[in-house]
Amino acid sequence: MFAEPLLAAHDRDRFEIFCYQNYAGGDEVTARFAALADHFVPIASMPDAEAARRIRDDAIDILVDLNGHTAHNRLPLFSSSRRRSGHLARLSGQHRRADDRLPR
Repeated sequence: MFAEPLLAAHDRDRFEIFCYQNYAGGDEVTARFAALADHFVPIASMPDAEAARRIRDDAIDILVDLNGHTAHNRLPLFSSSRRRSGHLARLSGQHRRADDRLPR
């Protein structure tokens, strides 16, 4: 996973990393991400409004989507966030912010 080195190298004195897992299962990649994050929050069973409220309550400054336009994405959460948000598209070649595409 291309984001794993970013999480591994972040400055823990300056940044607090939250990962929101939108998949009910888990594997060795999930375990590695959970170990690299300061907070690993499962949101797969949460409705969008509840997940968005949790993200707002966590006071996230930068919200990055690693799921993009794949199945079961939660892109609507980005339109409900008052913080700067975006996604990293690795397969589609699309590099626009998610909030540029979503209705307000």
